[in-house]
Amino acid sequence: MSTAPFEIIEMEPSGSLATAGSRQWLQFLHQHAAVVIAVSMLGIGLISAFDFFVTIKTAHCLPEYEKNVMARKIMGLDEGHLYYDRFAIFLGLKFAGTVTVLAILGFMGMRGDRRAMPVTLGVLAFQLYLLYTLCVPTEL
Repeated sequence: MSTAPFEIIEMEPSGSLATAGSRQWLQFLHQHAAVVIAVSMLGIGLISAFDFFVTIKTAHCLPEYEKNVMARKIMGLDEGHLYYDRFAIFLGLKFAGTVTVLAILGFMGMRGDRRAMPVTLGVLAFQLYLLYTLCVPTEL
C-alpha cells in the first residue's frame, strides 16, 4: 500500500503515459470534438472583440505603452503620436487576422482533421492569456 500523494501512471499501448482520469477526459473531448471546437472558436472571437474594444478605448495611450514592434510600425507610433488613418489600417489587419484564424480552425474542424482540437485549444489558451493581461491591473 502506497501513501504517495500522486496517482499511479500507466503506460499506454501506444507508448504514451496516461492516467485513468486523463483517458476519460480525452475520450470525452474526442466524443464532443465539434462542440469543443465551436465553443473554443466562440471564446476566441469574443476575446478578440474585447481586445478590439480595449485597443480603441485606450488609443490615446498607445504611443506610450504599445510594446509590439510590428504594431508600432503599422501605426507609426515611433514618432510619438497616433495617426488615426494608420490606426484604422492596424485594426483592419487585426480583424482580418482574427477572421482568417477562425476560418482555418472552422475548416479544420469541418474536415475532421485530428489536429483541429489541439490547435483550437492552443489558440484559445493564448487568447485567454491575452484576456488575463488585458484585465489584470498593472503598476505603471
